[in-house]
Amino acid sequence: MDQEEVRLRAKIEALGLKVMKVPSKSMEHLDELEIARELDKLSSKLDDVDKMISSAMVQSYKCNIC
Repeated sequence: MDQEEVRLRAKIEALGLKVMKVPSKSMEHLDELEIARELDKLSSKLDDVDKMISSAMVQSYKCNIC
């Protein structure tokens, strides 16, 4: 396992913990717009992780061909 893969796995795990985290009491009273904003933020983070994974897979594939 190379450093990039280790780094990506750590970020994915951290993001997973953040997504599963129970909202605080102050989050209970969010309106729909605020919830939509929070979901957009999480979606953006997931997109970033997806791009990192894709990039790492391409790099790994290129290294295996060499």
